[in-house]
Amino acid sequence: MRGAYVLALVVGVMALGSAALGDGMANLPGADFKPGSLRLPLTVHERSGVARTGVVVTSGVPFPVGFLTDVNKLRVVDSAGKAVPCQASVMSRWWRPTYDDSVRWALVSFQGDVKARDTATYILTDAGGATQKTDLALVKTDAGLTVKTGPGQFVIPTAGSALISRANIGGWPIIAGRGLRAEITGGNWPEEGMKSGLVHTSDIKKVAIEEQGPVRVVVLVEGTHIASGAGVKAGLYDFECRLYFTAGSSAVRIVHTLKNSRLKTEQTAGGLSRNLYVWPFTDCSLVADLALGENATATVLGEKAPAKRALGDTLKLYQDSSGGDEWRDFGERMMNYSKWLSPWTEGETVRGVTFRGYKVTAGEEEVASGNHALGAADVSNEQAGVSVAFRDFWQQYPKAVEVGPKKLRVGLWPEEFDDVFFLESGQRKSYDVVLDLHEGVRAADALKALSDAHDRTLLFRAPPAWYVKCEAFDAGLALIQPPARTWADVWNKDNLDGVNVGWDWYGWISGWNSGGGHWNQNTCFARWALFGDGASFDLAESKTLWAADVTPLNYDDPDLSQFWLMLRSWNLRENRVKKHTFPGYYYRAVWGLPDSGHMGFLIWPEYYYLTGDARARVAIDHLGLRARAFLWQYNYDDRADGKGPLPHPIDWCKKRDPDDPTYRLYDRYKGWPLYDLAQWYQLTGKADLVPECRSVAYAFRNTGRWSPTGFLCGYLNAAGDNSMYGGQTHLGRQPPTDSASQCYAHFQMGIMATSLVEYYRETLDEEALDTLVGFADFVCHHALLRDEAGRAKGWTYVFGDYWGPYSLAEIKSGGATFTVSNFRVTQPLGHIYRYTGRQDYLKVLQEAIGSLQGPSTDIIAAHRAVLHPHVDQTPPAAVMDLAAKVTGKGQVTLTWTAPGDDGAAGSAQRYQVKYAPVTIVERVTGWPDRTPPLPKTAEEWEAKVKAFQAKQIAFWQAFNCKGEPTPGPAGTKQTFTVTGLKPGRYDFALKTFDDAPNISDLSNVVTVTVE
Repeated sequence: MRGAYVLALVVGVMALGSAALGDGMANLPGADFKPGSLRLPLTVHERSGVARTGVVVTSGVPFPVGFLTDVNKLRVVDSAGKAVPCQASVMSRWWRPTYDDSVRWALVSFQGDVKARDTATYILTDAGGATQKTDLALVKTDAGLTVKTGPGQFVIPTAGSALISRANIGGWPIIAGRGLRAEITGGNWPEEGMKSGLVHTSDIKKVAIEEQGPVRVVVLVEGTHIASGAGVKAGLYDFECRLYFTAGSSAVRIVHTLKNSRLKTEQTAGGLSRNLYVWPFTDCSLVADLALGENATATVLGEKAPAKRALGDTLKLYQDSSGGDEWRDFGERMMNYSKWLSPWTEGETVRGVTFRGYKVTAGEEEVASGNHALGAADVSNEQAGVSVAFRDFWQQYPKAVEVGPKKLRVGLWPEEFDDVFFLESGQRKSYDVVLDLHEGVRAADALKALSDAHDRTLLFRAPPAWYVKCEAFDAGLALIQPPARTWADVWNKDNLDGVNVGWDWYGWISGWNSGGGHWNQNTCFARWALFGDGASFDLAESKTLWAADVTPLNYDDPDLSQFWLMLRSWNLRENRVKKHTFPGYYYRAVWGLPDSGHMGFLIWPEYYYLTGDARARVAIDHLGLRARAFLWQYNYDDRADGKGPLPHPIDWCKKRDPDDPTYRLYDRYKGWPLYDLAQWYQLTGKADLVPECRSVAYAFRNTGRWSPTGFLCGYLNAAGDNSMYGGQTHLGRQPPTDSASQCYAHFQMGIMATSLVEYYRETLDEEALDTLVGFADFVCHHALLRDEAGRAKGWTYVFGDYWGPYSLAEIKSGGATFTVSNFRVTQPLGHIYRYTGRQDYLKVLQEAIGSLQGPSTDIIAAHRAVLHPHVDQTPPAAVMDLAAKVTGKGQVTLTWTAPGDDGAAGSAQRYQVKYAPVTIVERVTGWPDRTPPLPKTAEEWEAKVKAFQAKQIAFWQAFNCKGEPTPGPAGTKQTFTVTGLKPGRYDFALKTFDDAPNISDLSNVVTVTVE
């Protein structure tokens, strides 16, 4: 029967269709658009204090299932209804076979105007029409690409060293000679043939057009760094350089990424060779040859008056340290971090810094100094020039900008710093720079405006109600009240110091694997989406990009069958990988990697969807690989050809059968990898990820079925055993000695449920929904604590099926709450209501929200359930005339009368028919079974469970039939035949879903015996 069951399962998952997600949430004013008549307001937020005219603004826009099939229909008009130039591309889809491949998120760019520190509203339509033309053009030749923006022209070769070989404006050449290139000066490592001072120059390997339209062109240039006839033969670090061009602008935005991402196996005479290298370097700069002649004038911006010189030499701005009081010594504020940060510091002294803040020099002469330089410079003659602005210049110290009539240097890791630089294996680091060509001489206030405009991301927002309707964020969104304080009251990137700044610390989150809340595992951009809170966006953005870069998980296309063990943070030796480090190396990435219990990342998809920033998109790919590595042992047999991690197969890496009831997984260490893998599928539509997700989801299901009440816990504590969570119960350090018990933390189960929500959203696999219903029944009807007045108080930190607590009076240590660690329970419960319409779940959520002092984005899905319940809250009527008849060998035919969509009216959306060899009930009663003798050991507990489940199981635990008929109009007689049944007794029951979706009550249960 198992073979037929699995085959039917695949068909069943694919057959549910897009209607099962529903879109009928209440209280969403202004979001009720229909396909073909969209008029969605887009609000542009200018936060830099610089008025913009004809600027191109880019952001993501979500869409509900089935709403948009072709992004080419999207157009943007201004407030007067006049069309403006725009373009759109697909970011992700509602993937088949679950949905219909309609657009989930589209990246929309358009030209617009907005006043300084103001907003401007434009309208997005889906009615198509003529495309507004601009002067932006991209011309392909055998030698490369030419981008014409209107005022500017840029040439990008497909080979050689130049990222941009020529750039001019108004006929005036600006970049010429060897062009704009990347240069790395190597450190000293004689054993590897490295000589200090040897310059390695960018060597182009690939040029690709990532976006092309009337308002925006994005070109990706990839390569490595090579020294002529010497140096690191394979290249001293690789790079990605994205060049952004927009219509009407003379600027190119450059996001330059240095990366240490190689992970390959080489076949040598001595066998397999797997090597990682951490190379030292003393400088990494973007360098451009300029064609401005001798009569040029340079200007640089510190924090006070601009420094300006007629050039006989170069003018250089160099930021050496944070510029704050903790520029060298952390002081008392950071004492708790001193030991942890000691590899990065020398005692409590920051490595490499020599003076506070920045200096401006002309040759050997010091021209100016200060604390926080803006990081902008200009060099021009009377005809034309070029300006450079460096985002977060001082926050990512050390940094340098050097300008002269013949040379422009942007010091990403400048040689002026008194320490060596390096990237750990698996690290990347990106910098965001703009080069702006201009005619004539640029005034200092115009240079400052360029710097200010580049310093904060220019974005637009859709109406919050639209985000809610489209289920834009995986965490969910709701129209909650804005908080009394914004992030601007508590955080400002212009006032940071100490460990919060520096090239590899700016944006630092925390120790990944410490206790407590974790930024990366919660929604970070809800405040921006809902309220336009710019400071919260800046904070979340810095953390997103920090995590995307310096978390050492970034490997390009590794063969997982060879490296899965290493990528799950196993030691290198047992993966036959050798790490080579230079003399004087120290481990700088002290934050390390998030382990599998802390690797949930909501920040990267949210940021990518809102901005289209490819850095977050690449990070999602690398995180997906790490998630696959953690789950590899369940989905694949280890290689037996000697090319796996070890010379011999690893015996615990065996593909598991998801329908084997003994295959059980049960903790966050599998939960977050499942979440990340399902999230990766959402972004890519890679079909091979679904069965890998399914395997783990079904192992969670098997754990839920193992417990009579759906307790997602695989740990059993013998009587008196205080191991695992046994020493953290409501009774204190000593658990009960009269019985064994399942014993687990609620938040662990909540993370498992969160991952199942992510998997279910992408697949609508009813096996996952069954497990979620079991979890929700457990937390709402078995583990929830109420006071004497019947008011719900929440859950304790730890629960045991035999140990409880089942009342507040039992608690001797700790308390009950819906928040703290238990927000991990409240949050997925909000999603489960969304997928079931269960009123008992909604009532608990209403009590949870009612207990809060104010709204919390940690439980935003719970807020959504309460503020935006289903418009249709009437479930189909329960079927009460289900009948069963044995109609052949191993075959039972079921008949019933179709209920309606609302009670007995209309047509429902789908049926869920189940069977079991025991009595099926809505929810079991009588567990834990306290009939003497109580179980004292794990074996005795399992015997109790087996005896209990021989009498009754909950509907969600019973086995699903597949291929049920589509519900007919209310009153229609329906017939369904189940085949492949082995001899024995069977109970059958069903529930009905409408398209809200709401689930009916349980039907009558029928019993037959198959001969």
